[in-house]
Amino acid sequence: MKRKLIIIPFFLATFWFGRAQQLSQKVGTNPTLIQPSAALEVESTIRGFLPPRMTLQQRNAINSPVAGLQVWCTDCGKGELQLYNGNSWTNTIGATAIVVRTCPVPTNTGGILVFKCHNLGADETADPLVPSWKLNGAYFQWGKKPVDTNGDGYRTKPNSGTEGFVAAPTGPIAGQANDAAVASWSSTAAANGAWNVTEATPIKTANDPCPSGYRVPTRNEWVSIYSTTPVNTQTNWSNVGTYTSSSTNYSAGKIVNNSLYLPASGYRSDSTSTLDYRGFIGYYWSSTERSSTAAAYNLYFDSGYTSPSIDFGRRSGFSVRCVAE
Repeated sequence: MKRKLIIIPFFLATFWFGRAQQLSQKVGTNPTLIQPSAALEVESTIRGFLPPRMTLQQRNAINSPVAGLQVWCTDCGKGELQLYNGNSWTNTIGATAIVVRTCPVPTNTGGILVFKCHNLGADETADPLVPSWKLNGAYFQWGKKPVDTNGDGYRTKPNSGTEGFVAAPTGPIAGQANDAAVASWSSTAAANGAWNVTEATPIKTANDPCPSGYRVPTRNEWVSIYSTTPVNTQTNWSNVGTYTSSSTNYSAGKIVNNSLYLPASGYRSDSTSTLDYRGFIGYYWSSTERSSTAAAYNLYFDSGYTSPSIDFGRRSGFSVRCVAE
């Protein structure tokens, strides 16, 4: 009987000691020195704490998040640490978390440019990395800001030749391609400085069609994400789909850094507004004009060649991809 009385307290002590060890855990140096109020302590002077990293889409797919849950949203702005408060996601100071998906791309100087994930006028509910007609977007003459008739980022604005604007396709088949010439196509080129005044320190103008917080990128910004020096960012670019010229080819484009997809949407002729080279060439305006002529610089690419600094006539209708201010 005495032996049993000795054994029982021994097992109880072992059990409670184990429970205490489970309740207080430490990772890092000095593992025996644990803050008494901490269930888990991480100590280091050379490393940080890395929470789960995920896209906005993945964060939204978390089933029944509990209050206090913390993640790093990789495509929320330039990336954001977010906390679930039991009702909604916030940032670390309690303000509303960024919920607009963005597409960050590294530059040749080690910085980051944060682009909208869709062309201006595209369907922003569509997955921006899966080619489809919904990603094609609208076409704009350089330096002009058409009226956003329905306030939806030009998604449902009809063609307006006088404003130098051609709407996006409305579906995947030929009758929905919106590929015909547009009446009364403007023959007036925008003036210098219409979208930006200073290349080195771009400032959004009142004529810029991009939504609040965004602007048309400069020539230098396009160059910075497609360059060989001082950091080679050209290696981030790769072809997607089959490059053939067709009004219904929405499969082709470029993927940049596995985070930014640029459809080969073709362009609208400066003289006739007819559609050319959809599915074969991509033309994206910069805000930088070539002041000596009625031209402006743009990003150009096809399946075998890319240039971030080619100039075309300002009356051409090109795609616009907005970048964060």
